[in-house]
Amino acid sequence: MTLSQQGRDTLAFPNREFMKVYQDGIKRRGVVNMCLAENHVSRHLVHKKLASIRVDESSLSYADYCGDSDLRAAAAQFLTTFLKGRVATDDITAFNGVGSALLQLSLAVCDPGDTVAVPGPFYYGFLRDLTAFSKARIQCLPPAHQLTPPLLQGVYDDCMLAGHPLKLVVLCNPDNPTGTVTSPESVRSIASWCAQRGVHLMIDEIYALSVYRRKPFAFRSVLELFSDYGLPPFVHQVWGLSKDFCSSGLRCAFLVSRNAEVNAAVRKFAYFFQIGHPIQQQCAALLLDTAWVRGYVKQMQQDLLDACCMVESFLDGAGAPYVKPQAGFFVWCNLSSWTRKAGGEIRFLRELASDDVAPVLLCSGLACESPEEGWFRVCFTACSTADLKKGLARVGGLLKDLDSGSRQSRL
Repeated sequence: MTLSQQGRDTLAFPNREFMKVYQDGIKRRGVVNMCLAENHVSRHLVHKKLASIRVDESSLSYADYCGDSDLRAAAAQFLTTFLKGRVATDDITAFNGVGSALLQLSLAVCDPGDTVAVPGPFYYGFLRDLTAFSKARIQCLPPAHQLTPPLLQGVYDDCMLAGHPLKLVVLCNPDNPTGTVTSPESVRSIASWCAQRGVHLMIDEIYALSVYRRKPFAFRSVLELFSDYGLPPFVHQVWGLSKDFCSSGLRCAFLVSRNAEVNAAVRKFAYFFQIGHPIQQQCAALLLDTAWVRGYVKQMQQDLLDACCMVESFLDGAGAPYVKPQAGFFVWCNLSSWTRKAGGEIRFLRELASDDVAPVLLCSGLACESPEEGWFRVCFTACSTADLKKGLARVGGLLKDLDSGSRQSRL
């Protein structure tokens, strides 16, 4: 054996069957990707803007590992303007992606065996981001709107009795995979309980500007909710450019915290998570162009609404239940009536992905810790509008075949 125990643990980290279906399917010619949470519909606008920004010779030198002061100042101004918070440059640490920020925060506040609580269903990457290095354990909670102080207290007490103390609650708002928005009242209630118990609360707001509906209530950032005095010591926020600015390849994100100990801990090894200096300069210039950002966000939100309505119309026609989203790039839908006929969720996914004419990739609900089989996250901006229509037609064809029984012999 040539690997250390840590190396063997890395190889043993879960690689679910859903990922194998995806990895095999993405190689197929003509695949329609309705699995990946990227915005390809609006990214030409960002690409044009970035192409107009020149970086200077100094960008070939090292930058501050925690983010150049110009970038952090630009981010502070941007978050104050668009998320209506009270954010100072020193509150911000820059990372090469929100996942890196979550990894570092979990390391800073959790010991091996501690509990990280996340409302479910949740983004499947949280399992990696929050546990792979910290060695904490994830506990799936009910959806955020159902979280009350008594419920949280019960989870806290159970974790203590089991010897796995609750150290961190992570809330994704707007939510991935459901696209729903957690009410300001619920966020305040969760934050208040966490403060009383000394439990850290991390709010991932990576879809903060990708909000295209204001009902049942408008999205309000945690930065706005605590704008009078800034974030409390046990509350932290993350945001990045990957989703709202269609640029997951840039790897630029920010952790906002006013906790001096947390900031010192996450910055200690920021060297390993730094952003390239030329990218820092480009992102700073983009974030500071307030007029351009306002126009871009208006168009981007309309693009999202148009694509979302296309998927909702398809699901309505098929008679498939779904959660009506307010934000993000996806619709959380229930296709269990058809997955049962296909012999299970994974077989249903594999049938879509292996089609010779129009292979389609969807995101498995089981990967998102769905409590029920048959739920899927259907991403509507990871491909062109034409490909989205083609992908939906392919899904519709499979649903009809399963209803008629003509597909059973192939499954």
